[in-house]
Amino acid sequence: MADLLDVPYFPFDENGYRLSVGLAPLPSNRWMEPDRLAVQQLRLRGDLLTSHREDVLQYRAESAAACLELNRAVRRHLLEHHPNYACGTEQHIRIASTQVVLPPPANGLQGLEQLAHLVQEDFCILSSESNPTLIAALVCFPSHWKLQEKMGQTSDAIHAVVPKFADKLAIPTNAILSKLRPNRPVWRINWSIDGDDSLFTPGPKSFRDDLSVRNVLHSTWLRAERQTLRRLPETGSLVFTIRTYLHRMADVAVCPNRRTKLLASLRTMAPDTAAYKGMVAMLPLLIEALERLG
Repeated sequence: MADLLDVPYFPFDENGYRLSVGLAPLPSNRWMEPDRLAVQQLRLRGDLLTSHREDVLQYRAESAAACLELNRAVRRHLLEHHPNYACGTEQHIRIASTQVVLPPPANGLQGLEQLAHLVQEDFCILSSESNPTLIAALVCFPSHWKLQEKMGQTSDAIHAVVPKFADKLAIPTNAILSKLRPNRPVWRINWSIDGDDSLFTPGPKSFRDDLSVRNVLHSTWLRAERQTLRRLPETGSLVFTIRTYLHRMADVAVCPNRRTKLLASLRTMAPDTAAYKGMVAMLPLLIEALERLG
């Protein structure tokens, strides 16, 4: 799915694996990232809304105002910053690649649903309280987690399965959530390694049964998630977006500089982190395969 130049986010460096929140300021024009895969992914999102609706869409009545505000914000962003991708007006926006025209949503649920046809990003909406909870979400491309299980949970509960989150990341994460201002969105990159290039992966991670040093680079994919976080100015709700990029590891490993950085992280990853990412059995094979490339 990627060529040598087509790896826009590569969250590795020579210093090895580091556990951190890793947030940076988000430029206003970089919230959404439509690209050449828009037609394919928007079609998939529409299909998933029909075939796996409860798996990808969760809505609570208290999120209605936030869903409508988010819908308006996404429309404005696309028209202002991506005029070749979206055109028309905020009331009747048209997506050029799919020719879909979307009128204003009639209610909050429709406002949330329409996001599947507007952009490739997934969305989670958290309440505006001091200890926010997940009140609505459109997640068509989950990375081995089930949306229904996260609804109504706080950030601490959602991330409880992440190794060392409670000890090292919970306090800074909650501080970021409480201090986030509408005009200061942030972003970060999360990553994992998968056994196929499926975007919709709510179930457990798996790899081919005959995975070996010889075939591991062609049988695994780097899954990079570009995540953004912002506060909506009207409702005060928090919006977390996830944009998923998939790259076959053989394509990633073509570049010597990327191999060096990737190896540094894989070699220094803690065992509990490797287990959480579902990489324990695959990890030594991947490291050896990358080392053989020089």
